[in-house]
Amino acid sequence: MAGVKGRSGRRRSPEVDAAELPARDGFLRLTVLDREGNAYFDRLFGVCMDRKILQETDELAFNLFIVTFREWLMSYRTLKRSGRCDFDKRSGATRLSAEFKAERQLFRDVLTMAKEFGFTPASRAAALRMAEPKKEEPESVVSGFISVDPGEPL
Repeated sequence: MAGVKGRSGRRRSPEVDAAELPARDGFLRLTVLDREGNAYFDRLFGVCMDRKILQETDELAFNLFIVTFREWLMSYRTLKRSGRCDFDKRSGATRLSAEFKAERQLFRDVLTMAKEFGFTPASRAAALRMAEPKKEEPESVVSGFISVDPGEPL
């Protein structure tokens, strides 16, 4: 059946029941992570719990962040081995490889997600500025000296 249109010959991945996924402190951990991905999950999960960043509703976003980070890391390592440019035999031009473009997109995704969780210095500083109570501005000094009484007419 591999030759039939729409069938690539690949097997379907088994559907995973959420109850079967391993959990840590109430957070589900996706099973697509390898040993290194699980180590990153544990480390970042510990940091997030210490800083009280994660809530129960962040489960999916946190798992997506870890998966995207792991994909970027694998892409980065592959790119370091293969190089960032390809040579086009037909035109003789040197171009950026598709792997380089994919790695850059994954890196942008990781940065965006890292900002969401407060893993960048700028996002932490912005969060601290928002958490500070706003100081009330004192009334203008001038208002204390100028009377609202218009005085006597001339």
